[in-house]
Amino acid sequence: MRGGVPMYQKIKRQLIEPIERGEWPVGHPLPSEAELSQQFQVSRTTIRQAIGDLVSMGYVTRQQGKGTFVSQARPHITATKLYGFAEELRQRGEEVQIQILFMRAFHFIDKSEIVLPWTLDGQTWELQRIAHIDGQPVFWETSYLRLPNDLSVASWEEDNTSFENVYGYFERCGVRIASGLQTIHAETAMEETAALLQVAIGSPLLVVERITQDDTGDPVEYSIVKYPAALYRYEVKLLRQEDNFSIS
Repeated sequence: MRGGVPMYQKIKRQLIEPIERGEWPVGHPLPSEAELSQQFQVSRTTIRQAIGDLVSMGYVTRQQGKGTFVSQARPHITATKLYGFAEELRQRGEEVQIQILFMRAFHFIDKSEIVLPWTLDGQTWELQRIAHIDGQPVFWETSYLRLPNDLSVASWEEDNTSFENVYGYFERCGVRIASGLQTIHAETAMEETAALLQVAIGSPLLVVERITQDDTGDPVEYSIVKYPAALYRYEVKLLRQEDNFSIS
């Protein structure tokens, strides 16, 4: 440790800078451990620790027998406006492909662990989707949709964009999406999730749960979305209100 900051963290920061500036694009190889060890005058153990952090953070990937390469840029989510999860990425210019796993009527008795924010007095449907960017899974979403009683599932399925943009479909049917309450927590990938997201069992996940409401305050969707943690950075802008300040 030098100057109070571990050397591997200083090296990690210096390696991140050319990636974030775009000097090292996706696929660019990092210098070898031997080269970095000589450049920074540290042991290979220190270099491995720095690179290991970069792998965990999603900046680089290791390819056995080939080296370490800059990975696909992490989607950067800024929590300011209410978008659908795929819609959020498209707003940032990402080319997102949606794979539909299924859509089916939801029966409470089938999944007693699910507590929906509405009573099952109308049509509730369960939709599962996986989103890909450049062939890589970036999230797995399970949504419970409270469809209007006058909307048939056949009409939903006939709309080619309904599975791509759920909010847009609701709004075309006269349901105005107004707000969402979102919570975020971490968990590790179990076998099914790991297989769907193509990560190792036990890998860290970012889990977002959201209740979406219409303009009358009624909930219309409850979603659980699981992201590989290494692929994401979540940003929230916080403002300090004037009444929090004291003048002395």
